[in-house]
Amino acid sequence: MRRVAAFASTPAPVLTTAKTHQAVFAALKIHQADTEHTARMGRLYSQHRAPGRRKKALQELRRTEQLTATLNERAARLRQFLGHLDATPAPN
Repeated sequence: MRRVAAFASTPAPVLTTAKTHQAVFAALKIHQADTEHTARMGRLYSQHRAPGRRKKALQELRRTEQLTATLNERAARLRQFLGHLDATPAPN
């Protein structure tokens, strides 16, 4: 498929499809022929992506810890409120 507009696409020409298949199959053949190289490249790519993934995880952790603190504060206020309600004598 090839994009022709923002939300529209048309089938790619037959020759384009054939060349794309050839390129994909050639890449797969290389990966299958040299699994050690493929594994090494996978590890290198993973190391390359690690700093960004670490940064995102730390940001998510900070947001989660902030939310946890907010919820814990809210829970403490509710416990205190319930304690006051329980200490108040019931009207006759």
